[in-house]
Amino acid sequence: MAPVTPTARLPRAAGRVPRGARLHRRLLRGLPEARYPVGFEGGIDVPAADGVPLKTDHYVPLGEGDFPTLLVSSPYTRGFPWAAVFGVAFAEQGFHVVLQSRRGTGGSGGTFHPWQDEADDGHATVTWLRGQDWFTGALGTIGASAQSHASAALAQDPPPELRAAVALVPLHDPHAFFFTGGVLNLENALVASTALSHEGRMTPAHLADLARISRRLRRGLRADEITGPPVLRHAVAHPDPAGAHWTGAKVTPRVPTCVISGWQDVTLDQAVREYETLRGAGTPTRLVVGPWTHTTALGQGLPEAFDAAVTWFRAHLTGEAQEPGAPLRLNVSGEWRDFDTWPGVPDMPTWEHGPELPATLRYEPDAAPPSIGGALLSHRAGVKRDDRYAAHQDVLLFETAVLDEPLEIVGVMDVRLRLSGHGDLFVRLSDVDAGGRSHNVADGVARTAGGETSVRLGAVGHRFAAGHRLRLLVSGPPSPRYAKGGAATFTVAAPPEPRGAR
Repeated sequence: MAPVTPTARLPRAAGRVPRGARLHRRLLRGLPEARYPVGFEGGIDVPAADGVPLKTDHYVPLGEGDFPTLLVSSPYTRGFPWAAVFGVAFAEQGFHVVLQSRRGTGGSGGTFHPWQDEADDGHATVTWLRGQDWFTGALGTIGASAQSHASAALAQDPPPELRAAVALVPLHDPHAFFFTGGVLNLENALVASTALSHEGRMTPAHLADLARISRRLRRGLRADEITGPPVLRHAVAHPDPAGAHWTGAKVTPRVPTCVISGWQDVTLDQAVREYETLRGAGTPTRLVVGPWTHTTALGQGLPEAFDAAVTWFRAHLTGEAQEPGAPLRLNVSGEWRDFDTWPGVPDMPTWEHGPELPATLRYEPDAAPPSIGGALLSHRAGVKRDDRYAAHQDVLLFETAVLDEPLEIVGVMDVRLRLSGHGDLFVRLSDVDAGGRSHNVADGVARTAGGETSVRLGAVGHRFAAGHRLRLLVSGPPSPRYAKGGAATFTVAAPPEPRGAR
């Protein structure tokens, strides 16, 4: 669809961008040169359908021409870092940026309810945009993490002006964030819900709460021991995704969407599933996955993510003859590669080393293996040496022989296990170098009642070098990443089978 470009004028009240946002923008490295200077309108009250005022800031590209608009609806502060990363940086490239606080946050009226009111408030904001003489009728949405949920809620029933979206480390399925395979993601749930309760502001109160969380996590927690923000307590009390509590929580956009994530992102699986859903529906989509965690995607990963976002919006909003790129742009062991489809999981080498089978695996919640690396929101996140985890007495270890040539895995994986026993299982794929040092690649967790059990490792983009070995680790859920479960004993009857996800 060609973008609508009626004559538009600059807002008369546009003033200077706040000093903090200007200074922060200067510190953002690797972004393109500004095309335009930027003006600012702050603290605008945009009326919701029920009259609730939604506090909104407007970043204005100061120049001749008609500029499309980007909408950010945020439960976090409208200040650091979003003012610079979204407001100033995108306005410099020729986009009006409307950065709005969700109701009940950031000075907006009403009460904040996760995944409620988002679509209605988004449509009310579009109604307000239609009355602005600078609005051209070409609209995109952008957001990171919980911000992207509001964007997707609006895009489920998109207004005609909404042409494209960019979802950065997207949280579009809250239940899947709190629970994986039926197991509570304790550490991530505590950290994220605490951040949300403080609107993402690193205030002394927020830092004090994080310190308390750190102390509590040292010994681990059962789900019934959790006390925290209401969003967390309510989630823990409703583990069934089909329950009424989660009605409307899962959202999927129905507009062209660029999805950006990282191999160690806590929402990578959501990003991949969204990409596959959009592609299956015939909606233009692109997935970009870098060597990032949830938090480093907009730090270390900002230049690549920003370039992908601007390219997507220019292709879908401005009419510029610019291809957005291959459907898959993946960083495979440090090398950026473009793919039309997932190459898939190759035939895997056999396990040359491992326990004598059948093997007994025990899980004692008060002596669980330690959390090391992986998709976390804490300092433990990312690719880490995990030898200490592998050496734990309650971990089964399987290894291949040394590889004669490189082995590359670029696809979505799961691991099939044949076992008896009831409880929660954690499986990790690691890369062991020639010096015997082991680093995590991908992992997953699932609840099993025995028999044939599949544990989803998710998307993998990794090259195992010649001279390295593949290592697969099987244990109970590591602590404090996951909530403590009940003690369990399993009997593993056959070697694990890594394979492409079914």
